[in-house]
Amino acid sequence: MLLKKGTVNMSMSSPSVVKRAVQVRSQETRKRFIKAVLELAKKNPMHMVTSKKICLEVGTAWGSAQHLFGSKEFLFVESIRYASVQFLSLCEKELLRDDYNHNDLQNLIIFLWQSANTSSAILNHEIAIACLHDEAATLESREIITNLTSATAELVISTARTLYPDAPQQSLMDVLLLVETFFTGLHFRRNFTRSRITEKKLKIMTSLWRLALMEITD
Repeated sequence: MLLKKGTVNMSMSSPSVVKRAVQVRSQETRKRFIKAVLELAKKNPMHMVTSKKICLEVGTAWGSAQHLFGSKEFLFVESIRYASVQFLSLCEKELLRDDYNHNDLQNLIIFLWQSANTSSAILNHEIAIACLHDEAATLESREIITNLTSATAELVISTARTLYPDAPQQSLMDVLLLVETFFTGLHFRRNFTRSRITEKKLKIMTSLWRLALMEITD
């Protein structure tokens, strides 16, 4: 039987080939659902990110989401996980550059803010709040967000130690606190991003960050 390029004749394939093809399709569908949640959450309050709207965005029935995620709440959890992985990947790519320098570290807060938007991790807290009525989903989403904060903070501290090998431990802890404060600020994502004082808040955080770095060198 002649097939179009890129298609698989299931009747002529071995069970392992069929299984792999099904797994690939499942992964692709999972990603489409996750991206649909993140895209809708960017544009709407979470109470408007309904199963119906998600399905319209994906172009498939809600039964597929239930099969893949179990519930809407765990679809939300996986959306948080996906955005967090994307965010951390951006941070690793930036901070682990061979030519990463002191000036780059000075502008870290702006970089984190831009990366939170690019990766959609800026939505994490808001999506997590939508899961509060589901205890298991809430616990898992909190763990993902906590682990993301810790992993990012460790990456920043490691970079600061490399650039400032003689930095006092207390000064490094102050730097760590500011990174954690930045992530706490993402909790107010919707007001923060849509407020006219967003730029001022970022400037304040950046100023505090640079002061903390000055303490490291004193």
